[in-house]
Amino acid sequence: GEQEAVNQIVAQIQMEGITWPLNVSHALHSPLMEPMLAEFGKIARTVDYAKPQLKLVSNLSGELVTDINANYWIEHVRQTVRFAQGMTTLEKMGIDIFIEVGPKITLLILGQQCLSNPFERLWLPSIYPGQRSDWAQMLESLAKLHVRGGQIDWQAFDKPYPHRKLSLPTYPFQRKRYWIDKSPRTQSIGFDRQAITGSALRTDWLYELVWRDAPLPQKSPYADKPGHWLIVSEPKIHQAETLAELLRTKGEKVERLEPNAIRNTLHAFTNYRGVIYLAGQPNNTDIPEKALEISSQVLELVQSLIKAEAKLDLCLVVQDRIEASVLWGLGRTLMWEHPQLNSRCIEAGTTVEALFETI
Repeated sequence: GEQEAVNQIVAQIQMEGITWPLNVSHALHSPLMEPMLAEFGKIARTVDYAKPQLKLVSNLSGELVTDINANYWIEHVRQTVRFAQGMTTLEKMGIDIFIEVGPKITLLILGQQCLSNPFERLWLPSIYPGQRSDWAQMLESLAKLHVRGGQIDWQAFDKPYPHRKLSLPTYPFQRKRYWIDKSPRTQSIGFDRQAITGSALRTDWLYELVWRDAPLPQKSPYADKPGHWLIVSEPKIHQAETLAELLRTKGEKVERLEPNAIRNTLHAFTNYRGVIYLAGQPNNTDIPEKALEISSQVLELVQSLIKAEAKLDLCLVVQDRIEASVLWGLGRTLMWEHPQLNSRCIEAGTTVEALFETI
C-alpha cells in the first residue's frame, strides 16, 4: 500500500510484536500495481500455457490449479496471497514432507504455523545461509528425503558438477550389494524402541538394582563387656527405647540423644563404648528429603567422633531400603578411612531383639 498508510499500520502492530517490515522491490498484491496490469496483460497473453503436469497448489486461490492462462498471472500480481489456505489444502491431501527451494527458510517457518501438527511432518531447507555450507545442507536434506521414500535420481543429482570416481578393491566387495533397500513410508517416522532395535528389548541387557536379604553382621569383639552406649535417634522412633531397655538388662549404661544435639555432646564421645544411630522411616512422599536429612545427620555425627578421637563401635541402623543406599555407601567408606570407629550398617527389617543380639 501507500507508504504513509503502511507506516501507520506497521507502527501499531509492531508494538504487539506480530510483524516487521520486509524489503521488497515492488508493492506486489496491492492497488499500487494496477497501473501496470494492462501492459502486463498484453505480454502475458503472448505466452502459450499448458496444464500443470504435477499437482500444483496456487497461492492465488489456495486450491489445486486445473488450468493456467494469462488472466491467472494478472490476478496473481494484484490479489492477496493465500499461503495459509494453500498449506491447509496440502494438509488435507496428506502431504507430510515440505521442501523450501530458496535461499532461506522463511516459508518453512510460516508453513509450520499453518498446520495442526507441524512436528509430525518433515521440513527440509535447500540451503541454510549463515548456519552451514550449501552442499552440507543440500546433501543432508537429500538424505532425509531418501530415507522417507523420496525417488532420487542418483545419476543426475550432481551431474553438473565435476567429481572423480575412486577405484576400490574388488575382492572384498565382489558379487555383493551394499545399498540400503528403499522402503517408501506413508506416514511419519515414530520413535518406537522396537522399531529402532529391530526386536523387543531384552531385560537381561538392562541394569537393575536388586536388594537381597543377607545374614546379620557378626557381633563386635567387645559385645560381652559392659559399657556406655549412646543411641542417636528422633524421639518418635519407638525401637530406640526398646533397644535401650534391652541393653540396660545386660548391664549396659544407655543414653538417648536427638540428632540436632550432636555438637553439644562432642566432649563426651570418648566415654562411650558405642554409638547407635537409628534412622527414621520416611513417608512415600518425602523419601529424597529424608535421605538427605539422614545422610547429613550421620556425616555430622562421624565428624564429631573423629574430632573427639573416639574409638568405639558405630552402628548405623536403617529402616527403609531406598534410603539405606545412602548409609551403605557412607558406611563402606568409614570402614576403610576410619577403622577405629568399627562402623557397621544394619537393616532394621529384623526385630529389635535381633538387633540387640547383633549389637
